[in-house]
Amino acid sequence: MVSSNVLNKNKYSHLEGKPHWRRTIAVYMALDKAPDDYSYSQLMEWVKQQTGKGCSRKLISKWKTEKSVLSEQLPVINAQKEVQELPIIVEYESLLTNESESQVTIPKWLKKVGNIIGLTATLLVANFSLTPQDSTVKLAVAEPPTTLTTPLFDYQPKPKSVEPNRIKINLTITDPSDLKVKPGDEVVKGQIISDRTTERQRLLNQRKQLELSLKKLTIPIPNIQAPSTIAKLPNLPPISYQQEQANINLKEQQLNEAVQAVSNQQQKIESLSQLSGVGHRSSINSQSLLNGERVNEANQLPLPQLNYVDANAKPINYNQKTLTIDIDSNQKIQVSNQSQNPEIVSNNQTSQSNNQPTNYNSKLKAIIEHETVILNQLKGNQAKAEQELQVAKSQLETAKEQRRYAEHQLYLENNRRALALQQQSLELERQRTIRAGQLQEQEYSKTQIEAKLIEIDNAINQLSTVKIPYNGTVKKVKWDGQTDHTLNVTVTLDVHEPSVSEESNTE
Repeated sequence: MVSSNVLNKNKYSHLEGKPHWRRTIAVYMALDKAPDDYSYSQLMEWVKQQTGKGCSRKLISKWKTEKSVLSEQLPVINAQKEVQELPIIVEYESLLTNESESQVTIPKWLKKVGNIIGLTATLLVANFSLTPQDSTVKLAVAEPPTTLTTPLFDYQPKPKSVEPNRIKINLTITDPSDLKVKPGDEVVKGQIISDRTTERQRLLNQRKQLELSLKKLTIPIPNIQAPSTIAKLPNLPPISYQQEQANINLKEQQLNEAVQAVSNQQQKIESLSQLSGVGHRSSINSQSLLNGERVNEANQLPLPQLNYVDANAKPINYNQKTLTIDIDSNQKIQVSNQSQNPEIVSNNQTSQSNNQPTNYNSKLKAIIEHETVILNQLKGNQAKAEQELQVAKSQLETAKEQRRYAEHQLYLENNRRALALQQQSLELERQRTIRAGQLQEQEYSKTQIEAKLIEIDNAINQLSTVKIPYNGTVKKVKWDGQTDHTLNVTVTLDVHEPSVSEESNTE
């Protein structure tokens, strides 16, 4: 049976020729002697005690890999070596003497030949002719059992492990404080490696704001109120200018009467002027009488037939036989229509008037002056009547202008009302369009906010804490860079093999 030291020396022979193979084999042989429940740190300390130098975690991980592979291949290798070391019995017979059997060990070259041609389960018999002694040598090779009825080792093959020796964990964080491990930390399965608390709180605040915005959007938009109606303007009453026309007619009549009075007064004055010219040799026109000029009394003029209206609007009939004109309370002038010369009668005696021609002329002149004053008054009344007629006509024109102005204002008000109604219609249509746009924008905003809420919920779910999948040691933390507001980190984890207690707990 081959000893364990020989096996330990030979099982790492495949490492010969590689870089630092002597140191690697020395470390592996030292690790083979270490207890199975040692951790990485304890194994590193063990190698330092055994060899005087430490080793890296990576070399220990390679040793564990080699150990798991060799543990599966070692029983087969040992079995082959046991078969190769089986003794071979050599029997020989001599023609001269019979000697007893003796056991010898088969030469190495024969074992090599046997291994080459595969003589592990067959019997080889070789006859050698010994010419010097005329003897025959018979070699008998002991036949090994074709099958091993009992196993050489009580060994159960260990299934291959699917767990990795090293794993890289890619993390995305927003703040360096979100990373909860550092190189060299011993971690266990389920331990938190990163927790993005800052980003989670930011997303929660953003979600709260979106919920408030969505709540505001649920407030209904008020309906459009109908505008107040614009009252229709009443039509103007039918126009009538009868009052103004009657006033004009009255003023025209008054003017005609004033004109007639002036004309009668002028005739009266002309008649008096003719009276003042009786007995005079030369005729004096009425204009001279009106101007107060003296009249020649020697000229006698016949009395004309006149119809006169005095200042008190009492008609004077000049066609009567006797016309009496009052000069004063004591003296009158009587004019006879039958005679061509007027007669002047006094209250005392008519005969006395003949003796006083000068007094007569003065009195007649006073009468003419008095009548002239009355004529001027009548002319003033005529002018006043003309003015009143013009005022009445202007009042009629003013009434007509006011009517036209009222009709124009009504026309303008109707136009304003039509424009106001049109403006109301346009404003109502504009408000409807605005409300429809607001409703559409509200629905669009709701859809956008709901979509953002879904995105935030998904982001919050993705921000769940990252946990370690295996027991191990943090080998390295590599900062890969930054993308926008996030940091990319790669954590390299050396996975530990589970201990016996962990395997038992798992079972």
